[in-house]
Amino acid sequence: MTAQPPAPQAKAVQAKPRWRRYLRAGVLLLLIGGAVGLWRQRGAVLQWALTQGLQHTSLLSPKISGARFDFRQAELESLQFSLRTRNGAITAELEGIKADYDLRSARLNSIKMTKARLRFAYEAADKATGEQQASDEVLAWPVRQLNIDQLELEVETPWGKSRFAGRFDVDLQPGKPLLILLADAEQVIKAEVNPRFTNAKVAIQQSAGPEMMQLDLDRPAPTKLQSNLKADLQESMQWLKSNSLIPDQLRKTISTADFAAIQPNLAGVQMNLSAQSDDDLATIKGRAELTHKQTYLASAELALNTGKPQLAVDGHLDLQLGEFVGLIKPWLPETLNAWQFPVGQVMGSVRLNWQPKRPLNGEIYLNGYQLGILAGPVKADDAFIRFAIKDLVKLVMQLEIDAPNLQIGRETTLHNLQLKARLNNRDLSLDRFSMPVFGGLLSIDPGTLNIGQRPVKFTLDVKNLDLARLLDSLNYPQLSGTGRLAGKLPLRLALDSIELKDGKLNGTRPGVLRYQGPAADNENPAFSALRNLQYHSLQAKLNYQPDGHYRVGLRLEGKNPQVLSGHAVAFNLNLNGHLPDLLQRGILAGDFEKPILEQVKAAGGH
Repeated sequence: MTAQPPAPQAKAVQAKPRWRRYLRAGVLLLLIGGAVGLWRQRGAVLQWALTQGLQHTSLLSPKISGARFDFRQAELESLQFSLRTRNGAITAELEGIKADYDLRSARLNSIKMTKARLRFAYEAADKATGEQQASDEVLAWPVRQLNIDQLELEVETPWGKSRFAGRFDVDLQPGKPLLILLADAEQVIKAEVNPRFTNAKVAIQQSAGPEMMQLDLDRPAPTKLQSNLKADLQESMQWLKSNSLIPDQLRKTISTADFAAIQPNLAGVQMNLSAQSDDDLATIKGRAELTHKQTYLASAELALNTGKPQLAVDGHLDLQLGEFVGLIKPWLPETLNAWQFPVGQVMGSVRLNWQPKRPLNGEIYLNGYQLGILAGPVKADDAFIRFAIKDLVKLVMQLEIDAPNLQIGRETTLHNLQLKARLNNRDLSLDRFSMPVFGGLLSIDPGTLNIGQRPVKFTLDVKNLDLARLLDSLNYPQLSGTGRLAGKLPLRLALDSIELKDGKLNGTRPGVLRYQGPAADNENPAFSALRNLQYHSLQAKLNYQPDGHYRVGLRLEGKNPQVLSGHAVAFNLNLNGHLPDLLQRGILAGDFEKPILEQVKAAGGH
């Protein structure tokens, strides 16, 4: 039986499904081709998509170039944008950006950059332009790791520009502290913030040196804040004076401030400053302590009211005299810079109250024990000083000095110098000033002086001065004598000069004056009488000008048994000159005796 060929209608039914399969295959191929093309152009597509997406954010004028990505990483050759914040504008130029992510968990693991330039122009919130939020924005950190090989940061502040150029790293792992690192050729700054953002630690150290500063901040409750700062004062002050992170004007202010001059004297001095507030910084209490090689120097209790504002300081100190002088050196007169303070201990207390636009008020009490002081040819041993400022505003002060031994030069030692004085504004009251010298006593009668008037005038009282010891102190081996002197020396004291006008000294008992120098062939007979003058009257009138000119009028009455048959003689000697010239000639000749005796010989007598 022969098979019949299929009918034409059956062939048409079979052809229709085949056409559909071809159409589907074509569409699928087009989709695959489009996907392949899209994948090959994924960088350009991503760049376009990112640019469009960033246009709808708060970033201004974003620019992207060199975008590449796959299922794990994305790369950008550069990204530029600007951002307006409540406190000013930020501009950023980022290069060599590489991001690592996990698409399945929608997590951004890390971002690395070869270079980032950031500039922030700070403005106060009421001056910044642009839209502002009703409340501060809270920024969520979107990445676990951020590494910038070279960060160039510049911040414009009200005190000048703050700059940093170096490495910048951020590490934030789930459940672990946030770690921040800034490092350049000079320093390493590390910060650590706990996951709940209630504690932060900041440490600063030299790149090739020890840690110079450590700050610990803790907020155990919403309104409670605690802090502790440990610092090496010398290194920290140098960091504040020279580091570019400190704004320019502020750095200059610190460098030129008086307290900056104490930096060389702070070697090995450590500061520990702790503070706490229980009312969201409305009031702050703290304590500062200074130590030197773990030895206590000083401490202070601090109380600050930020609402008024007002600062109260209650300090105590116990340190060596040299360390104390080093800390207050910027406020001492320049004449003290050459003084030395080899031994001694200073103890005391300081209470200060500060308010804006008001004079600093407070009290200062200091006691110095077993003090040793070298001031040129003057040396003081085992001295005691009590100094008190009872009112800083009105300048009410008290000063008491006891110096058992005061050596002047090699030959002269004074004993038991005593001074007790009070200052009330410009009125200086001398309760006691006495100084045993050459077997006698120098003193100033109790009284009140106005130190606001220049020059200051007072009279030095001379009692029972031993002439023999006075001449011995002058180191004139060929000139000696006996007797006692007393008198008054009116002084006029200015800031840089002293004047003696019409001072008078008189012999209080008969004595002898001897000159044992070589005799000359034509020696003046009157001068010959000085080789063994037994005087019964000695009167001296002394004047000294601020320019160094001196004038001494000396009258001696007596006799020399070997001269003029022992008849009575009277000398009127007038010595005058310029003291610096006299001293200069004596130094050059190695003999202080000759210049004076030359004037005595020339003066003659009758």
